[in-house]
Amino acid sequence: MYVASKYGKVFHNQVCNYTGIIKYPVYFHTSDEALNSGYRFCACCSPLKVSVKKAIDVINALVKKWELNFSFIKGLLYIHDGTLGWFVISSSVLKKFVLFHENGIRQHMKANIPSYPDIKGYHKQKYTSSNLVHIFRYIGKHKSSYLIHQESLSIENKRRYMLAQSRVKDPQHNISKKKRFKRAKKARKLFNKMATLNVLEIIESISGK
Repeated sequence: MYVASKYGKVFHNQVCNYTGIIKYPVYFHTSDEALNSGYRFCACCSPLKVSVKKAIDVINALVKKWELNFSFIKGLLYIHDGTLGWFVISSSVLKKFVLFHENGIRQHMKANIPSYPDIKGYHKQKYTSSNLVHIFRYIGKHKSSYLIHQESLSIENKRRYMLAQSRVKDPQHNISKKKRFKRAKKARKLFNKMATLNVLEIIESISGK
């Protein structure tokens, strides 16, 4: 059970110290229900903060390994991998951590998240986990695969550029295969014609003698 103020924007666990000062309480059965109503996690009793404190040593090691940065924004866990951002939400319905990734160039920029109005511009990942350490590992591996992909793209782009440059230097490469075949066929016909004329000239010269 979660509780929030009717005129506030933050919701709390029932064991949170701030629940005692709420004058107009509103109750929610799940954190998802509170989030969908426009409330955000309390910065003190957020399950994300509790999970981070429990595994802080392992998380710091993973952050150092993959050069990540993390902080808490409006009770949500924000992780930046050096390129794009991630938000982590604790779902009491799924009893797991749900992951959202910032929309990149290839994502439709209107792909907002209606159920989580505070995280517009992010799309939900299929991966979920009940262990926050696994979330950090997933983001680290995602970053590694992304960097490898970018490197392979740069190599491929360089290869295409060199190929384009070679075609500019050699105009023959700009001609299609069909046109090259036609030109070769025409050249063979001309060669055969010239060879036939040469043979006829030789025969005439011999007969004239």
